Amino acid sequence: MASLMSQGLTAPQALELVSDQVTGTAMTEREAVEGLVDASDRPEGGDVISWLNDIENDAVYARWPAAINGYMRPLYPGQLHLIRRNTWNVIMALDLATPRGIEAVASQAAAMIMRKVPVRIGIVPLFGDKDSDCE
Repeated sequence: MASLMSQGLTAPQALELVSDQVTGTAMTEREAVEGLVDASDRPEGGDVISWLNDIENDAVYARWPAAINGYMRPLYPGQLHLIRRNTWNVIMALDLATPRGIEAVASQAAAMIMRKVPVRIGIVPLFGDKDSDCE
């Protein structure tokens, strides 16, 4: 209620929105596990993710400190610590047979790696037939 009121709704409006039957039905129609993905790529049948960079082992990041206590240093908002650890990961599921999939790798992923953003980037290739919409 407080978050809705902070957006400009009055208390009666916020209560009406929260207790609305249509809103409640829309929020409960999803299955409990919808949207959850296990992206751990464990050895037991994993090896699905193709990593484009490895912050812990690539020579490009060799000058970065590896000490975990480096995460305690204060930074400006929005910055990530330059620590030689695979702490932050981005995993993109892409159909590499489409221009959209290739563009995501060529522009977005490559730009992050070239700028030395401390994020490990992985790709999970999607395979679809000509009738599927994997974009």
